Amino acid sequence: MAQVQTYGWFSNLDADEHVRFVIRKRPEDSEVTAVISAESSGKLKGGSIRSLGKNKSHAVRCFKCGHYGNHTAAKCRTSLGAEKTCYGCYATDHLITDCA
Repeated sequence: MAQVQTYGWFSNLDADEHVRFVIRKRPEDSEVTAVISAESSGKLKGGSIRSLGKNKSHAVRCFKCGHYGNHTAAKCRTSLGAEKTCYGCYATDHLITDCA
C-alpha cells in the first residue's frame, strides 16, 4: 500500500480540510482504502453528507437494474432481461462507461 497526500476541497469534507489517502495498487487501477486526516488534531470534521450508520441497506447495489436498495440481481424484480444494462439510461447496447 502507498500513501498519497492531497490538499484541496472535497464535497464530503469541510473547505480547507487536508487529508491523506491510503491506496492499494491493483493491476488495472488503484483503490482508496482509507482517508486519514492530515491535520495536527488527527480528526476529520466532515461536511454535510451523512454516513449510512448501521443502516447499510442503501449501500447494496443491484447489478441488474443498477439501483441502490435492499436487493441483489438474483432477487431483482425489474422487467429488464438477463442482458447487461447501462445504469445511466437503462439501454442494453452499452454500459455506463460508454453512456453519453
